[in-house]
Amino acid sequence: MMSIVIPAYNEEKRIEGSLSETCAYMNDFGMEYEIIVVDDGSSDGTGRIVVQIAKDVRSVRLVRYEKNKGKGHALRTGVLVTKGDFVLVMDADLSTPMDELRKLMPYLSDGGFDIAIGSRALALSDIIRKQPWWRRGMGKMFNKIVKMLVIGDFRDTQCGFKMFKGEIARSLFGEAKIDRFAYDV
Repeated sequence: MMSIVIPAYNEEKRIEGSLSETCAYMNDFGMEYEIIVVDDGSSDGTGRIVVQIAKDVRSVRLVRYEKNKGKGHALRTGVLVTKGDFVLVMDADLSTPMDELRKLMPYLSDGGFDIAIGSRALALSDIIRKQPWWRRGMGKMFNKIVKMLVIGDFRDTQCGFKMFKGEIARSLFGEAKIDRFAYDV
């Protein structure tokens, strides 16, 4: 089974479409799945929309808390309630298309790896919808600092599309301490 964890903060305008697309993809993929949307203290209708969808789609469920605590906290909360043999964490805006799952899956199912991480910084990356120039600039600056201080030659720490073997995900996220955006590092 595949567990998909989606952190969501004020995503009422796109969560319905993202869940519809994710469910359709997973139904075609042919693997049993659960989708856990973690409403990170949204002040809009994000949680209400997910509850409505969950009434019709049994594989979707909502975890919600009132106060915004950050992406790292939302992912940790969601991953720790997963049941799947594999766990995919992904952004609510589908900035990485679901079809990228087909690229990551072989590394975990037959390749002997525990984690597979999407990247926008590879020669084969095909970025269809670019982020605004200021966001790309901030990301590049942050990545340079991270490479210098922490990780070395890892090129894309911030891609929101990461897949883990289930027990590895639950173990790692159980140890995680960073609540905000820099949880990836």
